Amino acid sequence: MLLPWASWAGTQTWNNFDDFSKGHFENVLLLASGKLEVGYPLKTLTVDLPSAVTAMAMGPHSEIYVATSGPGQVWQIKPTQKPRLIFESGQPIISQLISMPNGELAILMGPQGGVNFVKPNTSQNARMVSIPEQLLGAYVQKDALYLVGNSNSLFTIKNYEVSKSPIVGTENQFRTVYKNYTGSAQSGTVYQDGKAIFKAAGETIAITEDKKGNLFAAFNTSPTSSQIWRISKKDPSCLVWESSKHLIYALAIQESKLFWGTGPNGQLFSSQPDCNAKPDILLSLQNRNRIMALAPQGSKLLIATAKTGALFELDLSQKANSGRFIAPIVKLDTPSKITESSDPIWLGNTPIPDNSWSSFEKDKNRQAQFVEPRVLVNAGKPVDKVSFSWQSGPH
Repeated sequence: MLLPWASWAGTQTWNNFDDFSKGHFENVLLLASGKLEVGYPLKTLTVDLPSAVTAMAMGPHSEIYVATSGPGQVWQIKPTQKPRLIFESGQPIISQLISMPNGELAILMGPQGGVNFVKPNTSQNARMVSIPEQLLGAYVQKDALYLVGNSNSLFTIKNYEVSKSPIVGTENQFRTVYKNYTGSAQSGTVYQDGKAIFKAAGETIAITEDKKGNLFAAFNTSPTSSQIWRISKKDPSCLVWESSKHLIYALAIQESKLFWGTGPNGQLFSSQPDCNAKPDILLSLQNRNRIMALAPQGSKLLIATAKTGALFELDLSQKANSGRFIAPIVKLDTPSKITESSDPIWLGNTPIPDNSWSSFEKDKNRQAQFVEPRVLVNAGKPVDKVSFSWQSGPH
């Protein structure tokens, strides 16, 4: 208990990677060295999607298609326009979208299964191909679509006709598909053409490949932890990254760098695709709790999120002129006066900032219990420390 005549003082400091990673970034990135610097420009394409994004694909003319859940819907995204609904499923989940060579969009539905083929920019109706089981992933080779189901089967659709064959030697529940590779839902095993080539632990979330033919596989190994492994054809497999605080939801290779989207804080990590990588954090979208899908588009990276669906575009070809780091809100034990601050801060007596909050620069005598630093980061001037001091009681 604070006595009425007592005086209390303290200092709050952020000065390392773990400290800064808990904040929100606006055109700012956090280097593996623990410094904040100006990041890549982030453009909002839409925040009007009705629910979390479950899949994303690019059309032949750079159109963007995203799927949302509950009910399963597919939206076409164009700059400066509201999302256009092009397909609605009677099932709650759309697990994958695939652009076909003939301009159609293949839509994998679940949990009852089936594939719809849609020509988005025509008046033609969707064409349904029935496959009565949950489809976990698919890939295209030439003019055929290959799909993996949860019955340990590989389906082939060609000219809207379906054939089925068993996947020999694999367990009967998969989580992800990449080309002719499948990842298990429970044992952390990666298969190539039905043959196990790597085993980690947990649930296989995503598989991708670099230009050298190295595979990268992401696994969620517990309800709070994850790993990324490099699976090489020539060298021993190695651990790229692991965390006890983040789950991985998306993985991509872009311009020879590896990117992965995580939750629960909507963070985008990036590193060279090396063993024991030390990644930078390019985004920290604290109000978007999961990055669900990534799609390279030239020098840009498309990013889809959950906690109501949104779509962003990160331009990796240039840096922004400036950015802002917003630190986590600090709750003091009692309303106090700020005595010193290294950067602009905002003060208030409500847990969430509202119109009653004010800046320390405008009201230096204010007593406040909640404090939020909002740090301007300029080009060529990295930030390695943010701090403020406070005092409560008689001044």
